[in-house]
Amino acid sequence: YLTNIEWVLEALMDAGAAGFVGVLADYFDSNRYYNEFYRRLPFTLPGVWVGPREGARIRELLGENQAATATLTLEGSRTETTARVVHGFIPGTSNDTIQVQSHHDAVWQGGVQDASGVAALLALAHYYAGQGPGEREKTLMFSSFSSHWTGYQLHQDFVGKYLEDNQTDYNLVANVTIEHIGRHGVINRDSLELQVSEQPEPRGILNNVSLDLNRSIAEAIKRHDLHRTALMGTEDIGMPTDASFVYQAGLPTISLISGPVYLYDEMDTPDLVAQDQLQPVARVFIDIIEALDATPPGDMARGDTMDEYQFGEFDEEMSGQRGAVISELPEDLILQLLQ
Repeated sequence: YLTNIEWVLEALMDAGAAGFVGVLADYFDSNRYYNEFYRRLPFTLPGVWVGPREGARIRELLGENQAATATLTLEGSRTETTARVVHGFIPGTSNDTIQVQSHHDAVWQGGVQDASGVAALLALAHYYAGQGPGEREKTLMFSSFSSHWTGYQLHQDFVGKYLEDNQTDYNLVANVTIEHIGRHGVINRDSLELQVSEQPEPRGILNNVSLDLNRSIAEAIKRHDLHRTALMGTEDIGMPTDASFVYQAGLPTISLISGPVYLYDEMDTPDLVAQDQLQPVARVFIDIIEALDATPPGDMARGDTMDEYQFGEFDEEMSGQRGAVISELPEDLILQLLQ
């Protein structure tokens, strides 16, 4: 669900274009696609998305008559407002704190984009609120953010407040983030319609935690049959999730995400949530939180045995290293990864 819009529009603006028509060529027949705001490149051009059929018609018109003209008028505004995080705490016996995170900021119904992750967040809060005092060492912080679609301003301020210049009573030691528990969507190449199955969208649990915690995550995935799930390190792809800023600040992070084709579309309504997956996901993350609670903070992060291997140049945009080739990795590291 990451697109080429940023570098394409940068080239258009540099070339002096007056506007742009973006054709959703590899998409179902919809023009209700919404990009989040890309904070690295403010767009100064008016533009519009069209679906693949309309894009083909426009190209046909241009082919017949290169002098064809059109007027594109964009009306809109950006105003300063207050970003809000909803958060709550369930105390443990220490102020070492595990953050449990999602977000609530879609610009449409956002069934999978927002509601599915928030549902899991609330389920976990309900579960742990039912425990008696003293059953858990670490404090739990439940937080849902609202600035994903405007440039992650709130996420960045949160890092400053709780991690870089911590003036709070909470010592954040780990983060778990849950997003996008959706049904699998595919494009019918003949009809260009969106087809949604009852299978869950393939998903990944990205993390930068220790091999012992990775083993605990893998066992939880198998125990609760969270099929179509890949357990993924962040050495090559970074953390392209809502947890990216706490991850960049060095917090041990475990983040579940999927990228269904309808994720940025008005088509993302609550009926696309994989409801039969809500409980298994919550149970997996209960096991993950329990494993984090039992792990001393100093033992959570990926250890030196992983860090000593530098796979490629660090890519700041992706917050990770690029270019790892499995055949080039040391044999002892490959054996570790396969254990």
